[in-house]
Amino acid sequence: MTRAGETRYRRLLVAGMMFVAFATGIAALLYQVIWQRMLVLYTGSDVQSASLIISAYLAGLGVGSWAGLRFADRCSARRAVQVYGLANCFIALFAVLSPWLLHHVFYLRSLGMDHGLLWMWLEIFVALVVPTALMGISLPLLSRGLAARPDAIPSLVSALNGFNTLGAALGCLAAAWWLAPAVGFERSLQYGACISLVSGVLVLALAQLFSDAPPAPAIVAQPQPVQAGDRRTR
Repeated sequence: MTRAGETRYRRLLVAGMMFVAFATGIAALLYQVIWQRMLVLYTGSDVQSASLIISAYLAGLGVGSWAGLRFADRCSARRAVQVYGLANCFIALFAVLSPWLLHHVFYLRSLGMDHGLLWMWLEIFVALVVPTALMGISLPLLSRGLAARPDAIPSLVSALNGFNTLGAALGCLAAAWWLAPAVGFERSLQYGACISLVSGVLVLALAQLFSDAPPAPAIVAQPQPVQAGDRRTR
């Protein structure tokens, strides 16, 4: 393959992953809106309750982002992309099972019980930490897979984050104004699961096109010895 062909091929691959980042952004905020609506039965509908759910959701994303960054530094581009694809498949599975979990485990078992705010936050965090952490690892793993050169990482991360955020905005609007009123919570989650599953399968299929070479070791600048002629006297 010529150099121009390789450049065009890589651009197509990057464009495909940008589309996946956009699609998974749609699913992530669709889940957040629907899960928040479902958890209102457990927490209540006041401002404090909404803050509990959102903060637990964001905490899970933060945990996943930190874990993804640590893992991405130690794996090849192909492995990073494969893990990202599997993560989306597991998110889809959780989305399908989440109505049962949130209704039977949280709502029905909490009837007649008085929970403090801290305990309630911890329970919500535990309930959502698996899918939200799997969502949080996406940016570090995609950046590791697509960054061919260290100097390309800042622009690549910005582009991935931009497409993911645009998808999140669309997913939020679609869930609140169209899907939830039209088809209900459970069917909305099934649509989100389809997006996550298709994205995961597509990424796993494309993973073989990425390099399996281990990450290059970080280069640490060594201090240069000071020569006698370089010393300046005051």
